[in-house]
Amino acid sequence: MIILVLGTPGSGKSDLAEDIMLSLKKKNMYYIATMEVLDEDGRERVIKHRKKRKGKGFTTLEITHDIAEYFRDKEYEEDSAVLLECVSNLVGNELERKMENPDIVPEKIINDILSVSRKVRDMVIVANSFTDSKEYDDKTRTYIRINNETNNKIQIITDKTHVISRSEETRNPN
Repeated sequence: MIILVLGTPGSGKSDLAEDIMLSLKKKNMYYIATMEVLDEDGRERVIKHRKKRKGKGFTTLEITHDIAEYFRDKEYEEDSAVLLECVSNLVGNELERKMENPDIVPEKIINDILSVSRKVRDMVIVANSFTDSKEYDDKTRTYIRINNETNNKIQIITDKTHVISRSEETRNPN
């Protein structure tokens, strides 16, 4: 089963995704952390997330791009699940590598997600939703467009989607 937790930054997506993972009661729980730490703010966010997961039984994999590569030679694990945190970081990381052709990023990420999902029983995916604004520079607007396109494609392949805003949560089965 693939579950998407989609929402605005700071809405509690990570907490909900971790709760979902824990409710699945899997023996092997992989946490794919995709954030590339570039500054002090990023370091603080990583420390905060590590502290929140400590003792919950996750095996953390820090994979900033090409997430399918780690699982490529692994056999299917029935009693396992993956939490992918966060697609929006992954989009940014992949865009940095493929900026000459950003339109290939959504399909690449979808293919990686599908590849990983075939190796585990369940997958929980966290993603940010953003609104575009003409006030942003071209690079940021491209990131928002590609991020939103990737989210739309993920929604097509998921079994269930949870959409969260800062103040409320709505659960939408696909």
